[in-house]
This record gives sequence, C-alpha cells and structure tokens, in this order.
Amino acid sequence: MRNIIKKSMPKSVNSKKDESIYSGFKPLKEMSDLVIVSEEQYKANRALFFGEPGKKLKLKDSRDVIIARRIGGMAFPLEKAAELLLLSVCSNKRIADSPLSRPVVKTQAYLNMARAYSVHNAIFDFLNPGHKNKDSLAKIRQVNKELYLLLKDEYFVNHVVGLSRSKCEKPENPKFVIGNESIDFEYLSDLIELGYASMRGNLFNKSNSEDDLLCFVDSICMGSVMVTHLRHMGRKASIEYVINLFDASLRQYAEYVFDMLTINEEA
Repeated sequence: MRNIIKKSMPKSVNSKKDESIYSGFKPLKEMSDLVIVSEEQYKANRALFFGEPGKKLKLKDSRDVIIARRIGGMAFPLEKAAELLLLSVCSNKRIADSPLSRPVVKTQAYLNMARAYSVHNAIFDFLNPGHKNKDSLAKIRQVNKELYLLLKDEYFVNHVVGLSRSKCEKPENPKFVIGNESIDFEYLSDLIELGYASMRGNLFNKSNSEDDLLCFVDSICMGSVMVTHLRHMGRKASIEYVINLFDASLRQYAEYVFDMLTINEEA
C-alpha cells in the first residue's frame, strides 16, 4: 500500500506559484495541481471555475479545487466534511440496527445520524443554493431504503436534531456555523470521525482497485486532520493519531495532507 500512496503524492507540497494567474484572485493556498479557496472566494469569483462542488470542481487552468473554511491556521475542506458526514449517517444507522447495541447506544446512534445528515445538507445547500437534499437522499436510497424513508421524513429529522442539540452539545464550545446551521466543534469532530472510522476495513481489502484505495486513504487522512484540528491537536499528535488508528504506512500521506491544509499567515 505504501508504494501506491507515494506514487499518488505530488513531488512537493510547497510547489506554489509565485503569483496567481488571475488578477486580484489569491487563493488561500496554491500548489502545482491544486488550489484551496475559501467559500467567499469561490462565490465571488464563480466565473473562474467550472463544474460544481461535489462534481470535480476545477479552476479554468485545470487545477483541482478544494473549497475550505479557514479555522485558525488550517483549511477545513467543506466538501470532504460533507462526504464524511454522509458516511457517518450510514455508519450510525448500522450501529442503531445492530442486535449487539444496547438501548443507550441505539439512541445515541439515532441522534448522531440525524445531526450528521442535517450538517451535511447545510454544507451542500450553502455551496449549491437550491441543492436541498434530493441528491443526498438519492445516494442513501441506493444503500439503505429504510434509512432513506427515515430521513425523507422532515418532521422526524427536525425532532431528533433538536434532541441532539440539547443532549450532545455544550454551550461553551466554539461553534461551526454554515448557512442556518450551527454545531459545536467537539460534536462535529465526533460525527466526522464516525464517518471515516468505518473505512478501516477497506484499507486491507485486497480486492480494492488502486483508485479505490487512494480514495479511502485520502478521506481517512483528510478527515483525521480536520478532526484533530477541531480538537486542538498539533501536527505531531495529528500524525500519530492517524497511524495509531489505522496503519503506520499512512504516515507520509498524513504528513502531506496536514502540510497541504496548513495555511500560511500571509494568505
């Protein structure tokens, strides 16, 4: 797996252009094949992009684009957060359905499931006005029809989200605000963690293609960096978290992702 990961990484994390090729447009970070932009930059310069969030968004010079919220000195990739939250929805439904789960565990899984779905929708509604939840529900329906029917019921979702706010969040915690949604950093980190933790078995599935494996590794490492930053962990602790939770072969990729998402002060 190490050789596959190394082959996928750019030659240099710091391969940054001297100046943006677009007058007056300075992304949060530029690399040879990737740019990181804030949501404000994306919305104010929409003509510079083609595609849309969630569907291989690119700059017109063909570089890939990550839309991110700057939190302190780190970029928090919004699309990746939404993707992992949708995985968290499915993961929590499996926990709730498990015959081995105690009643208190089932209850918490339902609270997590509805909250992850709510924040996922808020992110995509913010990036794609009018998105609503049709695309998300369509994806869920393909995986679990019972889950689809639950989440299609807006009254059920809103009721459980209300319970999760009162039972799972602390008023004193800093908040992540997106559109009309607000969730504290600690609970958001728990929900994202539940999304990528379910991928662990996929790392060692020999039937995976190289593309599938790299997709799992990318989601695990990017999600882990986001989670450890929300928990105020530094670079060393973040990298150790990844390799302890998953595998030592992810160290180099985790280091690359951490450095990629670190935003220079002058940006």
